Amino acid sequence: MEIGRRVSICKICGQLANGNHFGVISCRACAAFFRRANVESDTFCALGNCQIHRNGKFYCKKCRLRKCLEVGMDVRKFQHDRDLISTSTSSSTDSEPSGSPKPKRRSQGIPVSLASFLGRPAFILSCEPERACRVKTVIDVTFLVNQAMDVLRNGDTRRYFGRDSLENMALKFRELKKAKPNLKILKVLGLKETMHFWEQGFLSTASWLTHFEEFQQLPLNIKMQVLKIAWILWGRLDKLARTADERRRNSFGQSAYMIGEDVFLDLKDFEVDISWCTNYSKDQLVYYLDCHHDEYFNKIVDLLIDLNPTDIELNYMLIELCLHYAGKKHQGEVLKFTDQLMEGISNNLHDYYQQEQISNYSSRLAKMMKIDNLIRQNLYERLERQEVAKVFNIISVHFSHPDMFCDSGF
Repeated sequence: MEIGRRVSICKICGQLANGNHFGVISCRACAAFFRRANVESDTFCALGNCQIHRNGKFYCKKCRLRKCLEVGMDVRKFQHDRDLISTSTSSSTDSEPSGSPKPKRRSQGIPVSLASFLGRPAFILSCEPERACRVKTVIDVTFLVNQAMDVLRNGDTRRYFGRDSLENMALKFRELKKAKPNLKILKVLGLKETMHFWEQGFLSTASWLTHFEEFQQLPLNIKMQVLKIAWILWGRLDKLARTADERRRNSFGQSAYMIGEDVFLDLKDFEVDISWCTNYSKDQLVYYLDCHHDEYFNKIVDLLIDLNPTDIELNYMLIELCLHYAGKKHQGEVLKFTDQLMEGISNNLHDYYQQEQISNYSSRLAKMMKIDNLIRQNLYERLERQEVAKVFNIISVHFSHPDMFCDSGF
């Protein structure tokens, strides 16, 4: 007959035990009870010797506590090095057959991180009331909004005469992304650089949208609502597409990303200054930072390199990304207009494939939508983190037009 490990019994209630707690072989229920109990209280009941466990229930708390103390439970024997995650524990020699070797404690392989060290989830590492940003610095972007409004109202100074709106937008985009002869590397990203890239992206998106003939026919207030939502997503795909192009040309390595029209950063030699927007340190805000090396960014760049979209395809992706989210965000009249615009642009893409005699383009379209969906997924996760940041009052700035930056990470 095979001899297995001997069954351990809780010395307090007589039920199955699972390990050594406070110096005594006991079950988890009795260990948890002793942890919560007030040891200094009166431990005697009127009967003095109650049956502690009966019909699956515990009855007299005082007799149970008295039994815990009698069998040797001691708060000073609390095991601080016990595993906080796994329910499996190493058995003591009292629960092993005589002569059996003492089992080794299992290594749980808990990753070394600030969250595991402090025993707090990453999203509350920054919960320090004395650093909470209750007084906000206001950043006025009225001038930038007015500039964009003038662009949407009057149109771009340069006009293109393509076959349809999709081709006109592709021609404008080709002008915007024209490769610069010498790329500049960014070493530090602070307030000045951040505001410059925001201004560049916001006005470029406005100018690009003016070449969307059907979009230009919308009321100005609807166009501004779409722009305020679209520019961040447009900028994200634009920069990732530029990164894919430069990597394809071997302009820089795998750790570099385009951050502007002619500027890139290398994660191996790069610092971000966030002192202008928060009282917390960078280490405390890793959970919230919009890093350029997360899994989505790397995956999207690889997909773009593999797909190598034409300007027409890339502009379709940009339009779909922007209109889909603007309609979902605002609903109502905006959703009605964005659905109509998207139908027209889809017809433009179909005509393009027909003219290029690409009959089976479903696989390319599926890859394009996969990239857009990854960008949307990343956006939704950033929005969740942004809500947590609001709860803990982490960001110390407020914008004159907050609807422009609701999805920017700030």
